[in-house]
Amino acid sequence: MDINPHPHIPKHIFEDLIKKFHYIDTTLSLHYAAHTTDPLVTNLLDTAAEMGQKRIKVSDLECIICVDSSTYFLYKKGDNYYDYSQIYLKIPGIFSPKSLSQRKSAFTQQVNKWIAENQGRASLHCQPVEEILKQNEQISTITSDSLPLVTSALSISSASSTSTSSKSSPTKIVKPRSGSSSPTKRKGGILLSDLKNDSSKFKFQSRDEEVEKQKSNGLSLLDRIRLKEKLQKEKDREDEINNSPQKKYERYLLDKSIPIYDMIYQMTKENQLGSTDQAKEQPTTLSVTKLTAIITDSMSYPIEKDEIVDALNLMEKKLKDLCLFNIIRRNDIVVLKVGQLSRDRDLQMLRK
Repeated sequence: MDINPHPHIPKHIFEDLIKKFHYIDTTLSLHYAAHTTDPLVTNLLDTAAEMGQKRIKVSDLECIICVDSSTYFLYKKGDNYYDYSQIYLKIPGIFSPKSLSQRKSAFTQQVNKWIAENQGRASLHCQPVEEILKQNEQISTITSDSLPLVTSALSISSASSTSTSSKSSPTKIVKPRSGSSSPTKRKGGILLSDLKNDSSKFKFQSRDEEVEKQKSNGLSLLDRIRLKEKLQKEKDREDEINNSPQKKYERYLLDKSIPIYDMIYQMTKENQLGSTDQAKEQPTTLSVTKLTAIITDSMSYPIEKDEIVDALNLMEKKLKDLCLFNIIRRNDIVVLKVGQLSRDRDLQMLRK
């Protein structure tokens, strides 16, 4: 969607703001893929700036909220409105990676709407963060003040139903008596025949030699013992390999690889937005250093950088037949070339 011209503010200012909004949204998507808590504003902007290779400041966030106040919700912990280490950000409503392109289009529409309604302004007029926080606190206070009304209405309804039920007399439940004797006792006592075993259990049944050979695959008793010992040794050898430190570390890396793959998958899809079909077929190149930093910040549990690199090497090995991951090293520069990913297919191969 094109940006409408403004008589005083250059077009690239709005284009740059939309790009920064998209980088923040993408970073939030990666954050919520591995976290359930909201991110700090400072950490979020630093990661988004590193991802987009573009400086993103708090003033940019203020301008985004100025254009469309429904994009993000800021709140703080503590009493200091100027302590950015205690200011958090969340997205009102439902947010998922699939909604990133929709949110970008919606924000572009809001930019055009702001341009149409503010033709006389010479710059973007943005409220400072402290004022945004105070407004949000007022909204939260009004919302919380309305909750006791609902509670009181429920309590009135509960009291009414209690009083109604207390007025009605209880109904006595009468258990019908059975005219017959207890079902555990048999009339006339226990029959002696009930205690006898069936005579067929004691009859001798001869075994057919051919049938028995088929059951044992034609092997003698000694051959069956040797085969059993051989299979047991093979099983012990396989268990020893599976329990080796190398295999244990590989299984450990595989558990880490799934969320790492999801982040790479999301980043490649976001990089391809707006590209031509021919451009989408080309591999996406990602810096391993920057990728490692993003993954480290996004994981909800600690992970070493060496483990991330080992996980990338493992994914390259397991997806080798599809040529999806290719780690290229040139001197001190390491990049990851990513082909056309298919999440269901790729995860199935990773788990093999």
